[in-house]
Amino acid sequence: MEHATIGVREPSSRPLHPPRQRSDSRHLRIIQELGCSLQRDGQTVPHDEIATAAYLARPDTKGGICFILQQPADHHPYHLGADSVIESSPTLRALLIEIWPIVSCGAPSPTVLDRLPFVRSYEEPDLDIKHHIQERTFAMIEAKCPDVVVCMWRYKRGNGIAQEDRTGNIAAVEGLGVGQVFGRPTHVMASGHRIVRVNAFHPSFAMNYNPDLSCLRQLLILEIAQACGLYRGDWLNKRWMDELRERCKSITRERSRAQEMDLTQLAIEYKRNLESIAAFIESQIETSHSHDPAIRYRYLVGMNVTESFNTASLCIRAIHCMKESIDPDDMGKTRSEAFENSSRYTVAFVRQLVKVLLIGVEPDRNTSISCMGLYGESVIDAGLRARQQNYGVTATKVHEILGKLCRGMNSSFTVGQGYPKRTFRFTLYEWSKILLSTALDFEKLLSELAPLSENGSQSDMDGITNFFDTLCLDTT
Repeated sequence: MEHATIGVREPSSRPLHPPRQRSDSRHLRIIQELGCSLQRDGQTVPHDEIATAAYLARPDTKGGICFILQQPADHHPYHLGADSVIESSPTLRALLIEIWPIVSCGAPSPTVLDRLPFVRSYEEPDLDIKHHIQERTFAMIEAKCPDVVVCMWRYKRGNGIAQEDRTGNIAAVEGLGVGQVFGRPTHVMASGHRIVRVNAFHPSFAMNYNPDLSCLRQLLILEIAQACGLYRGDWLNKRWMDELRERCKSITRERSRAQEMDLTQLAIEYKRNLESIAAFIESQIETSHSHDPAIRYRYLVGMNVTESFNTASLCIRAIHCMKESIDPDDMGKTRSEAFENSSRYTVAFVRQLVKVLLIGVEPDRNTSISCMGLYGESVIDAGLRARQQNYGVTATKVHEILGKLCRGMNSSFTVGQGYPKRTFRFTLYEWSKILLSTALDFEKLLSELAPLSENGSQSDMDGITNFFDTLCLDTT
């Protein structure tokens, strides 16, 4: 998350208070009754599935924050219990395990409802049945009386959806799309209860459809943090937040929403970000003797360094996950080339990294089978020490981060078979972790370098942490 232009300020230390209205809510009973009334393939909805839906809809009191998603995934392990469902679902894991504890300071889980509970993605219920399910979902919201509703679902566009499918009360809590905001966020329910709506998007849009765009993950956590801030009553929208929304809106407009990013596209995006990182490192070496922390701070921010590292990490992690999920017999030429290209891009990046940091000299590669490192560890260490001698304090910190990156990427390789051609073994996921760690190191440095405001306190952009991009939001 870029420190000055698209950063997220550190979560408020004020914990979320319990739901303001302590009276019991009927929404759990409504969801249980709905599940028992529906049939799938001539059979009743399994009890485990109904129990999981009720579990996610807790607590059974009025008030609080409510997330509205689209519908359950097709293959949740309901028989293993709600905790296993949450753990195995990228969407639920992101919301309830990884994001929520951070932005809410450990408050109990929010209420999670689906627009179409108990409906599979491959099913197409009769419009009357779908309308009934949607209205029962809205009845759950009315019974819950939440203070804040995070709208994370949208009707599908461009698929001939009948207008009748869009009628009903549930449209009041439909999301607006990436980067949009409600012109009138407050909505008055029929009972007179007022809810505040926060526009967001479904987590799968960031994790599955656009896994290479770190800014989408940043925006997702920003909107959830906004929901918590509105609930606490201390939310203050800043200009950089709107800039992030506009940026994500612009990027997603240029992309097709119809299909997930394929391996070839991911490999190209990975290469592009490695090239950006390499260009940053070369320019960083050239400006290494600038001793002014403020100048260094603005320079690092202007280079978008943490975002490049984050996005490269996300790309290679997604490539790793795809590789693990594809049967070798189904790999095919195009996929194999994408994996091979990702490896070649990384080797070229490490070679350039070593050459730049070691004063323009590329050492000989390791040749002993099972030896760790593309290059000898002692050679790398000696070259880094020689380069660092004339640096100032701030430049030394930057060099230490780059040195750690160089050592990590180098040691991620192990010499393999030497005949007829020398090979190296490696793991894609290890590269992802190293790149992410470097992003965090730079984010920490940016926090240390953040300029002071006139009154001597750190600016609004200080304290920004890159916590969302540290999450292992795998697409498996």
